[in-house]
Amino acid sequence: MVRLGNRSAGFTLIEVLIATMVLSAVVYLATLSCSMFLNVWEEKRLTDTSAINDYRSHILVRSALESIYDYYVTDPANEKAGRYYPFFKGERDMIEFVTLSSVFSKGVPSVARFRLERQDMAAGEYYKVIYEEVPLDQTYIKYADVKPEYSHAMVIYTEVKKINIRYYGEWETRWVPERDDFETVYRWQDTFHGEERNTIPETIELTLNTRTAETTLLFPVIANNVYKRAFFHPAL
Repeated sequence: MVRLGNRSAGFTLIEVLIATMVLSAVVYLATLSCSMFLNVWEEKRLTDTSAINDYRSHILVRSALESIYDYYVTDPANEKAGRYYPFFKGERDMIEFVTLSSVFSKGVPSVARFRLERQDMAAGEYYKVIYEEVPLDQTYIKYADVKPEYSHAMVIYTEVKKINIRYYGEWETRWVPERDDFETVYRWQDTFHGEERNTIPETIELTLNTRTAETTLLFPVIANNVYKRAFFHPAL
């Protein structure tokens, strides 16, 4: 302590205690703020990762749908007769097909299915859209009596109120005597089966109704078998 005249230049015990309390409060607030920032950052990071994973899943499923392969199968009634049809089953709320772009087994064609599953929620009845697969080398598919046992699955959409799938493709092929040639009529259809059409659709339209919006997605399908039409031209 340094004396100036008759007075002391320094801090009293009360002043030291007050300064210590203020410093402790500042350190506590700084630590609390840092902890809150780290928690928010971690939650944001996890949210961003989830969004990236969702986006990646949607891209993979889009690739699978756009890589549908007109893989030929038969059933017991037609096996001896040698009749084969492209494996494709399309309903308003379900698609079953063979794809060359597998989501779970890269480099291996797979049988895949796109379907709904009920999801009971407090806000009402909703659905999950599920994508399922099994490698083609691990299953044998026919139209009639053999159903694939799917070994992989993932949820693509949640909280879906309604789904509607349409298919644009061949409706009928007819002979036109005036042209001396076949004429193929194309149209949008609510169902599309390879066994009935002897082909696969050219475009798939998927409409999703959620709690907040309606979204329509289009998936162009590239036919892989260039000889398909030659195989299935109707007889004169």
